[in-house]
Amino acid sequence: MENYINATEMAKLLRLSVRRVNQLVKENILKKEIDGKFNIYESLDSYYSYKFKSNEELNYEIEHTLLEKAKREKAEIELEQLKGSLLYAIEVEELMANMILTCKSRLLSIPTKCAAKIIGKTDISLITNVIKNEVYDALNELSQIPAEKLGEESK
Repeated sequence: MENYINATEMAKLLRLSVRRVNQLVKENILKKEIDGKFNIYESLDSYYSYKFKSNEELNYEIEHTLLEKAKREKAEIELEQLKGSLLYAIEVEELMANMILTCKSRLLSIPTKCAAKIIGKTDISLITNVIKNEVYDALNELSQIPAEKLGEESK
């Protein structure tokens, strides 16, 4: 029975733990003989066939899954574009730049508008209210501008 070894020796040979060897037996990858020993040649053949075959299949499955996921994501993006509910990054950047320019332009006009109203005034609460009202007017005005028109005032 020189061609037969026990689980501990099989584990050492395969560089696995005894527990992993027993798991491989339960998964029908390794076969124990009636006396609880392993045929060295059959076990090595079974183990390496399993190891390399499963890695190739696993790699194929992973790659196939990733490909299908990418296809699905692409289809979802294309659908959103068709619906018009998806913007390209360049469109978003342009919209944000226009929003900032419009806001900047409107906020920079506040001092000029306030100056005429508060010239010669000394009442702090009156001056504060005038400035606050101009700021609120500017913010309200900015909130009323449709996104398509943002930035046109500053161009």
